[in-house]
Amino acid sequence: MRRLGPAALAVALLLAACGGTHHATTSTSQAGSAAGRLSIRPAVPTTASRITFTFTAPATAGRHGPSLLSFALTVTGPRRAGCVGPQTAAVPRAVKGQTASVVLGPHWCPGAYSARVQEFARPFCKPGQMCAQYIRLVGTVAAARFRIASG
Repeated sequence: MRRLGPAALAVALLLAACGGTHHATTSTSQAGSAAGRLSIRPAVPTTASRITFTFTAPATAGRHGPSLLSFALTVTGPRRAGCVGPQTAAVPRAVKGQTASVVLGPHWCPGAYSARVQEFARPFCKPGQMCAQYIRLVGTVAAARFRIASG
């Protein structure tokens, strides 16, 4: 059985707790991945920016038969005292074919970052029902790289 890394574990915990909206900042750019594009605004983010990460949802979050689908944004980058580096946030609402977004920031650490949106599935269980406890990574939906300037 494969173990989850720290970022995946944080995402799993967020999803298991039915996470909420989180806010942050980044620059405007679009970087493609095999799965899709993750847009980042503002175009030139600084340490004081609130960054909006936007992507097109490939599926609607919520119940799909025996599964619950959800999406999470993971941002990795520099980690220093006094600023925010790596972050994970649940995508609050995702509808197939529509734009979904997450806002993060401010107080970024200056430097290079990468961001990705991943789709997860877990079992749907009614209250009081025995339920398997797992979260499956369906795949990476969108990805981008960006840089935070001092400022």
